[in-house]
Amino acid sequence: MKVARDVASVFIVDDSAPIRESLKLYLRDIANLALTGEAESTRSAIAAIAAQVPDCVILDFQLKDGTALDVLRVLRPAFPEIEFLVFSSHASQQLHDTCILAGASFFFDKATETQAMLGVIETIASRKHKT
Repeated sequence: MKVARDVASVFIVDDSAPIRESLKLYLRDIANLALTGEAESTRSAIAAIAAQVPDCVILDFQLKDGTALDVLRVLRPAFPEIEFLVFSSHASQQLHDTCILAGASFFFDKATETQAMLGVIETIASRKHKT
């Protein structure tokens, strides 16, 4: 999907369809942001993100066929400009640190930090709109 240059693009990776739908509802209210796609597995996420190169990826840690670390290991070196926002229902300091070391830009707890994650996405969209 082609997105206007002054609009930030976001891609959602989560193996739960209801969570992807909830995120889409939240994201539609963010100005200057366009959803470019979604995936439920590491394989499909890697292929689609590499093809689309979105500004931002919301990346669930645990996926059907792997984890966010699998996605980060493949995509982070090739696409350093993408902001990867990892989120997990099983957040811990160790998992946070592991994801950040693997190349995540941010790490959020699904249960308590959804609003914080959306705030970061708003900032990314705002920053893109100003360029």
